[in-house]
Amino acid sequence: MTTDQGRTLAADELGTTYGPDTAGWPALGLTVNQEPDAENKAVPAAKVFKGGEQIGYIIESDRFPGRPVFSVLITAGWPVAFPHGFMPPDPLRALEGERRRWLPPQHPDHPQGTSTDAGPHA
Repeated sequence: MTTDQGRTLAADELGTTYGPDTAGWPALGLTVNQEPDAENKAVPAAKVFKGGEQIGYIIESDRFPGRPVFSVLITAGWPVAFPHGFMPPDPLRALEGERRRWLPPQHPDHPQGTSTDAGPHA
């Protein structure tokens, strides 16, 4: 499916394009939309959404061509990148962890309560 935010990738396309850990993202309720001009790139740029909220994005590494870099958005203008080539199996948990690490407890985007192994998305 194509939207104004790009073409939505199915689980098998995610696994092939960005690695096997991303194939499970749709089962977590995530949508990955590949940028419209991305088809001819080694690692196509994409945005990651939970509902209508963009929670992260994928770009090609500038240091290691051909390898993806996943970043979560702590806030709308504050991305935190993961190591080159690492795609978290659960980006929602990764986002929660990074928000806990970087945002003060009084910030409206700071996760409330205590994180558990099951997490708030289980």
